[in-house]
Amino acid sequence: MKKIILLISTVFLLYVSGTALEPVRIGLNYPTGATFKVELNDYTDPNNPIKKFPLPLKPNFEKTLTPNTSGVVSFVVGEGDPDWGGIQPNAINPNVIVDIKVSGNLVAQFNLLDMITTQASTGNGNILNDGFSSAEGVTFPDTTNLTNDFVFGSVKLNRLSNVEETKFFFDHSKAAFRTGKVNTPSWNEANLGDFSFAAGKDNKASGKGAVAFGEGTTAPSYGEVAIGSYNTTYSVANTAAPDNADRAFVIGNGIDSNNRSDAFIIKKSGDMTVGGSLTVLGATVTNSALQVGTTSIDPTTSNLIVGGTSTLNGDVSVTGTKTFTVGNGLTTLGGGLTVSAGQVTLNGNVDATAGLDITGANLTVGTTTVDPTNGNTTVGGTLDVTGLLSADGGLDVDGVFTVADATGDIATTGTLGAGNSTITG
Repeated sequence: MKKIILLISTVFLLYVSGTALEPVRIGLNYPTGATFKVELNDYTDPNNPIKKFPLPLKPNFEKTLTPNTSGVVSFVVGEGDPDWGGIQPNAINPNVIVDIKVSGNLVAQFNLLDMITTQASTGNGNILNDGFSSAEGVTFPDTTNLTNDFVFGSVKLNRLSNVEETKFFFDHSKAAFRTGKVNTPSWNEANLGDFSFAAGKDNKASGKGAVAFGEGTTAPSYGEVAIGSYNTTYSVANTAAPDNADRAFVIGNGIDSNNRSDAFIIKKSGDMTVGGSLTVLGATVTNSALQVGTTSIDPTTSNLIVGGTSTLNGDVSVTGTKTFTVGNGLTTLGGGLTVSAGQVTLNGNVDATAGLDITGANLTVGTTTVDPTNGNTTVGGTLDVTGLLSADGGLDVDGVFTVADATGDIATTGTLGAGNSTITG
């Protein structure tokens, strides 16, 4: 029996090698009907496919068809066409593909050698099986193709070198799905994470369960989601399992592959990084410090630690017994500062050009104090007055009172008591 089959195959090959290419019939499920354009391309070199039909400067092969009651369209290619008949059958190899297009989009592909063999076996005019079946309103691959990968818009999953492809595909072995446009190796099988998903252009989801949307985005770690455009790359800790050092979510705002940047990052640890300004309305931060540059809010003490310059355009109110402390940085208050019962500590200079109003507490500068109840000023050191010193309520000097300029005057409407002190002038 094997010898008979071999003999029949040999006779068939000898026959087709010495005759013109016969017409072939194409049938495919296309329930809406359309204008179908047919091309015959040799993909032996996938980077430089050779168009075999129609020949250059010849009209396109187009058929406008409506489906039958089963949703199938059927037509014959090459019938009565000398250009088709002029193709030598022995020039047909497994890489010669019949491409079916609608409105410029590839909708089906058939291997011409398989078509010739099938139709020679069953008789010319056979409607070919396109590899799909339908039942109960569901279209699915034939049982012999259930484990095959599926690609639409190309002849393979991996990108053809130096060719920008518009396609979508499903890699059955990795349960990975891609759709959009690709001009890099990002969608090659080596860069597909198990059950990952990517949609857009040149995005890469290489982590297990990763998702990448937009343009030029990368999601390299386990379960990572990347959206936007051209997010930054980083050293990944784990592509197949959760790791707190890796990102969970990122929004890229880069321009291109040479100018990558991030608008927003959340790590699997919960740490968050914002690339620009952050406006928070009614938010609460618990169990973790809110950090902006070198400025932070401690959640346990509610202390605000400002690492740089603070500019407050409104009023500042400190209630309770808390302490308001200003370090060596510059603090500018555009409004007022109210401390109800606490202490204000200023470690730097105080500019009170617009006035300094202190009610209910002593003003202490070094060892010098001002009592708010009576206005008395106690100077623990030297009081240097370059202008006029006027004391309407009296001037009490325990030590030496010296007027450095002999022409200066001492004027008082009250009492000048020197006690045991000496007045010199």
